[in-house]
Amino acid sequence: MSSTQSDGITKGGLARPLFHLAWPIVVTQLLQVAYNVADAFWLGRYSANAVGAISLAFPIIISLIAFGTGFNIAGSTLVAQYMGADSDGSANKVAGQTLGFVVAAGVILSIVGYYGARPMLSLYPSDPSTAEQVVPLAADYMEIFFLGLPFMFGFMAFSALMRGYGDTRTPMRVMLVSVALNVVLDPILIFGIGPFGRMGIEGAAVATVVARTVGGLVGVYVLFGTDVGPSVRVGHLKPDLSYINDIVRLGVPAALEESAGALAMLVLTVVIVTFDPAVIAAYGLGNRLISLVFLPAVGFGKATNT
Repeated sequence: MSSTQSDGITKGGLARPLFHLAWPIVVTQLLQVAYNVADAFWLGRYSANAVGAISLAFPIIISLIAFGTGFNIAGSTLVAQYMGADSDGSANKVAGQTLGFVVAAGVILSIVGYYGARPMLSLYPSDPSTAEQVVPLAADYMEIFFLGLPFMFGFMAFSALMRGYGDTRTPMRVMLVSVALNVVLDPILIFGIGPFGRMGIEGAAVATVVARTVGGLVGVYVLFGTDVGPSVRVGHLKPDLSYINDIVRLGVPAALEESAGALAMLVLTVVIVTFDPAVIAAYGLGNRLISLVFLPAVGFGKATNT
């Protein structure tokens, strides 16, 4: 980041830099909703049970992602602190440490999620018709989704670290490309357009994984191969306990806070799952519309972390 850009963010009043940081985050959050809305839209045209399936899968997925989100918040905060102290070297190092830590966590949680999807879903007190028609579809979706979790965590880390550096527009642009790819792939893979076979809900999962993987790889390239944001080098990935301790110290409380929201969603889903598949599908569609209302506030909240 240029010194002029850094000075514009770290000096002067709060209103202008807060807006400067927040509006791209708000757009990014809305693009995040676009992932879910695209899946729900095309799966709704495929079958109501498929919409219900992603409604059951989502709280479990969010519960695991919450851990990565917490440590990304820690990395973003530390990068912002080092930038504010004009310590670019430490900011670059902690960025590399955060990226390595979060992606490693993503690999572990990917394995847990892949092999634990069906056992976790079996714990739902499901209505018999839901257990027969919806839960197996949710498991199919989750197993594919979790294969791409390390790349998703890589993109999340990239976004958080860029945010800590004061650049929220680059992650927004990368997210836009990723969402556009997902929107294009969804109908192709779900319904089997062209040379692709009809994959149904698994097609929605593959589309999401491919789009997230592209976003993650582009994000890593930006960190390692450009002068935009932190200048991360391979050597920065080597674990350094002094930095990791700081990441864990700040990240654990943040992860627990993120998990609390996911737990509330999970508890509500436990209640909803006792109804028939049509109710679950309606609940899932309603949730996606509601998220359009509160996610802009999340953008301003994330901006204050920097």
